[in-house]
Amino acid sequence: EEGVFYLGFQDSSYADVLRDVHELFAFAKDLFDLSAEEKLRYDIDKLDGESKLNGYKPVGRTIGGNGVPAGSHSNSKLIAPGLSGGFDGFESFAIPGNRPIDASLLQLPLLVSNYTSLTEISIRIRQILHLLLRSLSTSLNLPADADLTNVHRAPVPSSLTLEAV
Repeated sequence: EEGVFYLGFQDSSYADVLRDVHELFAFAKDLFDLSAEEKLRYDIDKLDGESKLNGYKPVGRTIGGNGVPAGSHSNSKLIAPGLSGGFDGFESFAIPGNRPIDASLLQLPLLVSNYTSLTEISIRIRQILHLLLRSLSTSLNLPADADLTNVHRAPVPSSLTLEAV
């Protein structure tokens, strides 16, 4: 079965998490407000074609029936409703979470000025995710080899991907 759950961070004890979320939203707004020409200087297919962990992807770049990307890398799990004709309906910008950043991205002043903060937020998000996945695995009585934390291990390349729909 598939499902969705919502995390409500309304309690004051989650002030740090809410601050991180607000900081990410502010950064993402500034990032996606850049001109298309500026964002395309950091084209994900030119910077990091195989792993898709560095750079910008414009709206409609990914094609596939029912929103499933055709020809995407083997780790992709994106299944989202697309625009007519199977094109995706969002733009995204991937910043490596646990591997070296492409030197080209370091030419983006907005990223350079926020990089330390984004890295720290990414670490905290990964910690929260690990806790959630561990809890879900325990609640679902998953065997050790199916533990959900296995898909988000530290050595597995991942990114902090911001998306604008």
